[in-house]
Order: sequence, then C-alpha cells, then structure tokens
Amino acid sequence: MNKWHPRPGLTLVLCALLGGGLPTAAAVEFPAGPAKWTVTVTPSHAADAPVPPVTRPMLSRLEVSQDEQAQVAIATWSSGTTQQRIFLRKSHQILVQEPDGNVLAVPEAGSRGREFNPGFDKTAFTWVKPSALVEPKPITYQGKLCLHYKATIPVPKGDDAVPGQAEASMTVEAWIDPQTGLPVAYDDGTSHADYTFLPPPYPPVVIPVEFQRAYERRVH
Repeated sequence: MNKWHPRPGLTLVLCALLGGGLPTAAAVEFPAGPAKWTVTVTPSHAADAPVPPVTRPMLSRLEVSQDEQAQVAIATWSSGTTQQRIFLRKSHQILVQEPDGNVLAVPEAGSRGREFNPGFDKTAFTWVKPSALVEPKPITYQGKLCLHYKATIPVPKGDDAVPGQAEASMTVEAWIDPQTGLPVAYDDGTSHADYTFLPPPYPPVVIPVEFQRAYERRVH
C-alpha cells in the first residue's frame, strides 16, 4: 500500500510593507473555505539535489477540493495508482480508501492521522519568516511575482525515530504570492511542488457512500 508521507509544517508570519507597496514577507495562507487546487510534484529542482533511487512509487500529483464540511485530496502516484483521502472538519476524522477498496476511518491526531497526511499543505511552511527571505523584494518565478524564501531546517522525525539519534537537516525553498499569501512552489531538496489554485465556482464536496459508511461504523 502506498502511504502518505508527512512534510514539515506552516505558521503565519507578519506582513511588512515595502514602501507602501508589496509586502516583504507574505503571510503564507491556504484557503479556509470552499476552494480547489492542484499540486504537481516532480524531483527537486535544486542544482545539488541527489537523484534518489526509485524503490517505491512516488507522489506525482494532488487534487484538492474543499468546502466548510470536508476536504477531499486525490493523490496520483508515479505507478499510476490513485488514493482518495477525505478529512471531515467537524469530527476531525480522516477517511482513506486502501487499494483493496476497504475504507479506513482514523482520527486526525496521532500516528495514523499523520501516516495518511499527503503533505505539501500548510504544514510545509512553518519555517517561512522574514529572516528566510532570499531577496528583499519580490522576484519573477515561473512568470509570477513571488517572495523567495530559503532555509536549512531539521528533518522531521517520524514516530519510529530512535531516541538520541543525530538530527539531520534539509534545505527548503518556497515561492509565495506576495498579494494573496498562497504558495506558488515548494522544494525540499528531494521533491519540488508547483501549486495551481483554481478560480470559482466551487461545487459542494460529495462524500461517496462507502466513505460515509466507514465513518458511521467508527462513531457508532
């Protein structure tokens, strides 16, 4: 079974104005209400990024849609297989369909919730802050005006981390829209993610019957 792989995480940072114009440090934001976006994942664009051996399918695309009740993320892997994850906002439950068709319902908190986190969400940007700005003014990246950030941060430790194990580090980069705070791209030295946020309308999220049944079995 392909597993979701967590990524490092995101906090809001202060917006400073540059001569009354564009901010010098964007507050990294993801939509809170109805929205749709895609994340296209490719190998890192960093010049010194190693070429990892292909030992398992890698995440290649995420399609995310959400409303006030739920968020649906459909992951496509390099093998061509897909996996659907639904996060129920009010109950903080995650519903995931396994390759055999069985649907799991797990709480958002805890190791099972983290296991099924697709990553490349707001938790990928906690390190973004004014001191991480590479250039003080916005630059043009992939045809878009962006604030460019770069930092070296600790590699997140998994639940199976060995106590006392030496802490590894990773170099991360982010390109952020200075007007909306939405991410444009993210690179962690292994993977590169490009974000496309789609315009409205946003139809309500529809939860398939088998997912609804899995949730009812868990709560009753």
